[in-house]
Amino acid sequence: MGQPLWLSLLNVSVMPTAIGVLAMLYSRDWLGWPTWLVIPLFPFFWLLGFCIWTLAVGGLLALRPPLAGPVHSHPPCPTCSHPLATQFARQCLHCGADWHGPELQDSTDNHDMHRSGGG
Repeated sequence: MGQPLWLSLLNVSVMPTAIGVLAMLYSRDWLGWPTWLVIPLFPFFWLLGFCIWTLAVGGLLALRPPLAGPVHSHPPCPTCSHPLATQFARQCLHCGADWHGPELQDSTDNHDMHRSGGG
């Protein structure tokens, strides 16, 4: 799911332009650069604003906590503590630990048939 068009426009155009204009005004007023020098440099100031805005938004996105919960909400394996493949798994796919009860065990033939891919 993408972001709305107005937000994309804000990220790509409006904010870097605003930062570029502020940098241009700063360089003209506080650094004493003449206007004839500052106006042709506006693409540089826009690019500077775009870089600052991109780094600021990227930094905020990298520092915020993830919105989704853990990927695996399955119980851990009692042997190796890795998450099981399913909620009710009785065998760990990581370490191979198997804790099927005698009433749940398949016969050896049926188990071998499932392992070989036979039907």
